[in-house]
Amino acid sequence: MSLEKIIDFIHNLYGFIFCTQAIYYCIPLILTKTEFADESYFQNYIKLTKYSYYYFSFSTLLNIYEKNWLYIYHHLVCLIVLSYGMINMDYEYINWLGKNFLAEISTLFLTFGRIIYLLQKYGVKYTSKIIYYNNILFSLLFYTIRIFYLTPVNINYLIENKKNIIIDKYDYYSLVYILASTMIILNMYWAFYITKKLYKLLTKKND
Repeated sequence: MSLEKIIDFIHNLYGFIFCTQAIYYCIPLILTKTEFADESYFQNYIKLTKYSYYYFSFSTLLNIYEKNWLYIYHHLVCLIVLSYGMINMDYEYINWLGKNFLAEISTLFLTFGRIIYLLQKYGVKYTSKIIYYNNILFSLLFYTIRIFYLTPVNINYLIENKKNIIIDKYDYYSLVYILASTMIILNMYWAFYITKKLYKLLTKKND
C-alpha cells in the first residue's frame, strides 16, 4: 500500500471515530430542554468542541496537502461556529449546532465505505455488495438529514436570528450568519454531486 493510500486510510479511520464521538455528544444537546440545561449539558458541548478541534485541524492539514479546498472551507467554518459557541455558551445556539452535527451520521457511512474500499483494493476480501449498499445507505441518510431536515432547520434559525444582523452588522454573529448560510449551499452542492455518483452506480448495477 502506497504512502498516500495509508494516509487516506488513517484519515478515514479517524473520521469514522470522530463521527461516533460527534453523534454521542450532539444527541444530548438536541434532546435536553432549556430548563434542564445544567453544567453537564455545557460539558457535553465542550467535549464535542474539543474532539472537533482535533479532527478538523488534522483533516484540514491533510486536505491542504491534497488541495481539497471545499473540505478545507467546510472545516474552517465548523471551527469558527464552534469557537463562537465556546464564547457565548448560549443554549439556543448550542442546540442548533447539535442538530447540525447529526449530519455526521451520514459521514459515518461515507468514511466506512472508503475504509472498506481501501481494504478491498489491497487484498482484503469484502463483497462488492457491502460497498454498494453502504453507498445507498449513505446517500439516503445524506438527503434525509442534510437536505430534508437540516435545510429547514438552518433557514428557520437564520430567519429567527435576523435581528442580530440588523442591530449590529459588525457583530461577530454576523460572520456566523454568513457562514451558516454558506453551509446550506455546500450541502446542496454535495447533494448534486452525490446524485450524479448514485445515478452512475445504479445504471452500472443494472448493466
